[in-house]
Amino acid sequence: MRRASRVDLRYVGPGSPGLVEGVAGTRVLRSTTLVRRAAVALVALAVATLALAARADAFVYWTDEGNVAIGRANLDGTSVNQGFISDAAPGTNSPWGVAVDGAHLYWATGGANTIARANLDGSGVNLSFITGPSGPLGVAVDGAHIYWANFDGGSIGRANLDGTGVNESFITGADFPNGVAVDGAHVYWAEGNTIARANLDGTGVNHSFITGASGPGGVAVDGAHVYWANVTGNTIGRANLDGTGVNERFITGATTPTDVAVDGAHVYWADSDAGTIGRANLDGTGVNQSFITATYPIGVAVDALLGAPPRAQHFLTVLPSRTNPGKTITVSGSVGNGCQTGHKGDTATIYSNAFKGATKHSFAGVPAVYASLSKSKTGAFSFKLKLSKKLRTGSYLVGGRCGGGKFGSAKLKVVKAASLQSPPPHPLLTSGTGSDANPYTAECNPPVPQSTD
Repeated sequence: MRRASRVDLRYVGPGSPGLVEGVAGTRVLRSTTLVRRAAVALVALAVATLALAARADAFVYWTDEGNVAIGRANLDGTSVNQGFISDAAPGTNSPWGVAVDGAHLYWATGGANTIARANLDGSGVNLSFITGPSGPLGVAVDGAHIYWANFDGGSIGRANLDGTGVNESFITGADFPNGVAVDGAHVYWAEGNTIARANLDGTGVNHSFITGASGPGGVAVDGAHVYWANVTGNTIGRANLDGTGVNERFITGATTPTDVAVDGAHVYWADSDAGTIGRANLDGTGVNQSFITATYPIGVAVDALLGAPPRAQHFLTVLPSRTNPGKTITVSGSVGNGCQTGHKGDTATIYSNAFKGATKHSFAGVPAVYASLSKSKTGAFSFKLKLSKKLRTGSYLVGGRCGGGKFGSAKLKVVKAASLQSPPPHPLLTSGTGSDANPYTAECNPPVPQSTD
């Protein structure tokens, strides 16, 4: 018997002063007939009104175990960047829960027992921003603190926003906590088949605040409701902030929802087995199970800004960012509004010495591929390329040009076959015995990221 994976959730709470957006990782459990893979992370994040006004754009973010990356897209689902932050976990580990505030992204690194952080533009990645957690799954953030769920430690941890003042036992006595969320008055988390709650100072702990959930993973909260992902029930649940009005089937139709997030207009969820980010209106209508296509999304989070128009973006992504000679990579991106698109012959030039022996074309003496933009209305493109088996190992720069200018670049590391290994089963996915046993008693198979070939 194995423990299941986790997923993260995110929340934005418009109209809730003092809330900051956060994401938490959760644990997914499966029935014996359906092998459970994902455990959920939860994100709870609400941003104060003044902070919201300061942001000029807003995005949906997700952790992707399949790519070991953080993905990002506009709130309308356009400009999807599957590798917004690549190599999002050290070694052979994976990113789980994720959260965001007005300055940074935060996420739990599966198996590495750290909380990572990066700037909102994806720079300044620090995979060891906070060390010492015990099986962290979910992450959340408010205007003063970062919170995380210690699945192995049975506690909720907390630290200052700068990473100091770490308290791994801020809230204790939790039964394998998964996702975590926070608003202006309370901290919420999923454990067992319940949603628990405590005051912001860690007092007033109620382990049975909401009962009857079905393997809840991610948790989110806004100014009126608490939301959670029922991993084993394949639904999104909702209740009033005081715990009344419980609806375990608020949104149905998901395959394996592992995380949930909310902003002022929509509810979002990560569906790991379906490989998608779903979205619905706040009242549960307008369900779109395939709002964004990913690989194996675990956690999801959303910026708190409402009503921001999609911003034209240009970027270039190569996945996997670490591979072997002879393997297939996926190159994708967008030229934004910087180049002509939608006409016959419109192309973007993608060039790199890593393409040697894999293409007959070149740009300025460097092997190149011409990505078609003739059918693109947004400037987006994607193609697969099988690298030469004779390609030398090393680090390569992949660049993109169109219209006489450069629109993006990405790094690709090529290593020997023996050096590239799939992540081993996470310690949290191996069930214990006795008091250490996973209370979900699920037979689980953690998903293993694979090289694209």
